[in-house]
Amino acid sequence: MLTLWTSLALLAAAPAPTKSLPDGGVVPLAVPKPIKKLNPVEFKAALKRARESGKFTLIDLREPKETNRGAVQGAVLMPFDSGVFARDHLKISRERPVLIYGSSGRQATQAGEVLSREGWKDVAVLYNGSYADLKK
Repeated sequence: MLTLWTSLALLAAAPAPTKSLPDGGVVPLAVPKPIKKLNPVEFKAALKRARESGKFTLIDLREPKETNRGAVQGAVLMPFDSGVFARDHLKISRERPVLIYGSSGRQATQAGEVLSREGWKDVAVLYNGSYADLKK
């Protein structure tokens, strides 16, 4: 039986879809746009610009017990480790920039890669940082 972690790992490792050509070659059907990996200073600046535009989605991947210490205003809680993100990520608008942070850059990067692979065009993640860095 596949666990949530195994499913996410397989999803993260899945190659981009391709189309076979008559000459035996292949061409990618959709090349995922790379996610933007931002340090805490860059992430704060991106969040400020997103707030000024008024059109963005901010995702907090931490578990509820971790959010007792606070959260960034306007963030949607989609805990990564308990599987909420895996279950609910299709509810995130593809038409708006998405900013993602969590308790580690690993979680944010994995979540961002899932969104990118599934068609989101503008995804930025807090890399080498966590919520604690955003409070400073």
